[in-house]
Amino acid sequence: MKKLSILMCGFLSLNAVADVVITEYVEGGGYNKALEITNLGTTEVALGSEGYTLSLYTNGSAEPSSTYSLYGILVPNSSLVIYNSGLTVASSFESPLGLSDNSVLNHNGDDAYVLKKGDEIVDSFGQVGIDPGSYWGTSSDNSKDHTLRRKVGITTGDKDPSDAYDPTISEWTFFDKDTLDGLGCTGEGPCTGNEPLPLLEGDPPPVDSCIFTRCDEVPKVNLRADYVESTYYIKANAAIDSELSIFKQAIHQDIKVGHTQLTYNQVWTALIDIDEDPNNSDNVNLLYTGKSIAKTENASVKNNAPDSWNREHVWSKSHGFPNSSQLGYTDIHHLRPADASINSLRSNYDFDNGGSPANDGSIVTENNVLSGVSWEPRDAVKGDVARMMFYMAVRYEENSDNDMPDLVLVDSVNTDGAEFGKLCSLYQWHENDPVDAQEVERNHGVYEFQGNRNPFIDHPEWVEKVYGAQCNVSNVPLPTVSVDTIEVAEGANVSLTANVNVSDLTFEWSQQSGVSVTLSAADSSMVSFDAPSVDSTQTVVLSVTVTDQQGNQATTTVDITITDVPEVIPEDPPTKKSSSGGSLGFSFLAFISLLLLRNRAFIKRT
Repeated sequence: MKKLSILMCGFLSLNAVADVVITEYVEGGGYNKALEITNLGTTEVALGSEGYTLSLYTNGSAEPSSTYSLYGILVPNSSLVIYNSGLTVASSFESPLGLSDNSVLNHNGDDAYVLKKGDEIVDSFGQVGIDPGSYWGTSSDNSKDHTLRRKVGITTGDKDPSDAYDPTISEWTFFDKDTLDGLGCTGEGPCTGNEPLPLLEGDPPPVDSCIFTRCDEVPKVNLRADYVESTYYIKANAAIDSELSIFKQAIHQDIKVGHTQLTYNQVWTALIDIDEDPNNSDNVNLLYTGKSIAKTENASVKNNAPDSWNREHVWSKSHGFPNSSQLGYTDIHHLRPADASINSLRSNYDFDNGGSPANDGSIVTENNVLSGVSWEPRDAVKGDVARMMFYMAVRYEENSDNDMPDLVLVDSVNTDGAEFGKLCSLYQWHENDPVDAQEVERNHGVYEFQGNRNPFIDHPEWVEKVYGAQCNVSNVPLPTVSVDTIEVAEGANVSLTANVNVSDLTFEWSQQSGVSVTLSAADSSMVSFDAPSVDSTQTVVLSVTVTDQQGNQATTTVDITITDVPEVIPEDPPTKKSSSGGSLGFSFLAFISLLLLRNRAFIKRT
C-alpha cells in the first residue's frame, strides 16, 4: 500500500489533482456490501464519458470476475456509492447518489477491486492475483466483517494492484460490522447530510452490442440506479394486505408501467448484454446446459446449427402469442439463450418432474429430463424458470394488452392455448432454488432495456401469497440455531451442540477468531476439538450455519473460554541420613559395651 508524507499530501491538494479514489469499503452481514468512491480534486469528473470502470477479482484470480462501467458526474468532494441491491440502506442511494450492481458488489473479505479510468489504474483495494485466506489485514483489523474508511489526507489511490497489501498501514480506519452511517461522504466520520452530491450524466447511452447479422442497437430506457422499490411497487405495497385478486392486480399494474416493447432483432442484442458470462465477456451462458458459448456462435449466423445458440421462449410462444408482433413474444424476462438442439428437444412441453435424461444424439444434458409430455430443467435454474413463468402469468392479464391473451398457470400438463403447467411443480422449484445474485443482476439488466421488472425476483415472498393457496402450501418454520458458551481447561476435549428448532438441516461449523483449533465433524450438529495449550486465558470463537431444504439459513457464534492450568511443582523428598551413623556403627558400640561388661565380671570373680 502506498504511503504519503504530510508534505506530499499538501503538495497534491495545492495542485488540485482531480483524483477519484475508493474512500469506503463495506463487507458486512448478508448482502451488506458496498464501495464508495470520491472525487478529491477540484474539477468535475464525468465517470461515464471518461470511461471509469470497477472490476472485482475473486479468490486470488489474476483476471476480473466482473467489471461494471460507472456513470454519473462527481463534483469536487462528492461521493458515489456502488452497492449490492441487498444493502439494508439501499433506498438511501437513489440515482444519482448510488449505483447498484450485484455482480461486481458481491465480494468477500479476501477479494480485490481495481478502479480504472479507461486503461489507467487509478486505485485498488487488495492484491490482484493473491488469495490472502479470509481477509486483508490482521486478526483484529481486517477486511472481513468490517467497514473501512480511507483516512483524511490520503488523496491518491493505490495504482499498483499487484503490490503487497495491508490496509492497517496508515491508510484505513476500521469500524464494526455493518457500520453504514458514513456511506455517501468522504472522511472518517458519519455523514452530516450537508455534503456535495453527484449529478446525473444524462440519459443512458444505447447499447450497440450487435456483433452478427439480424440484431439491432437497443436504446436503454432506464438506469438500474433509477429503481427504487418503494416507488416502483407503490400499488403492490399498498395492497399487500388486501385479498388476493386485488393484490395480484396491483402487482400487474406496477410491472406494466414503463414496459417498452423490443423488436425480435433487438432481443439478440439485449441477450448478449444481460446473459453475458461474467467470467468471459465474449460469451453468453446458456439456460438449460449451463454452457458458456461464444456470442458469435449464434443461430442466425450458423443457420441454426445444433451447437449454436438461439432465443428460447421459456413460456412457449405457441401458448398464447405465436406472432413476433405480440408483446409477450419479445418479452426478455422469459427469453434466454439456449443450445439450439436442446431448445428443439424442449419443444413447447409443460414444466414438471420426471422422465429420462434429455439426449439430442450428441449431448446428454446435465440434469435436464424429458418425459414426452413435460420438461424438467437442471436444478440450478429450476427456480429461475419458475419465477419467469410466474412473471408471465401476472404480467399478461385478461384485457390488459390489445394483442395478448390472459396467460394462466394451471396444475396440470398437456396444456393448450394460453395455459401452461405445471403450477405446483414450479412452486416447489421456486422453494428449492431461491433467488441468487446472478438472477437479481439479470433483473436489473432487463429493467434497463425493457423498463419493467420481475416482481418475484425483487419479492420472492410474494410467490406464496399469489400461488401458495393453490398448492396447499403450509407455512414452513424458518430455522434457528443457538450454542451454549462454555469454559474449559487447556488440553480438554471440547464438544459443542447446535440447538435447532427443525430437522433435516445441514450444518457448517468454522472458526472465526482465537488460537487455532482443529474441528472434527464440522458438518454435523455436534462439533469437537482438543483445547490447545495456552499461557493465559484465551477465547476461541466458532460460528455455525444451518440450512434447511428450502435454502433458508440461520447463523450464530459461540465463545469458548480456554483457561491455563498452572503447572504443579513437586516438593523435594526428605534427606536420608548418612550410613555411618546407621546400624553398623550401633553394632560396633554394642560389641565394645559387652566386652567391657565381661572384663568387669572376670575381675570381680578373681
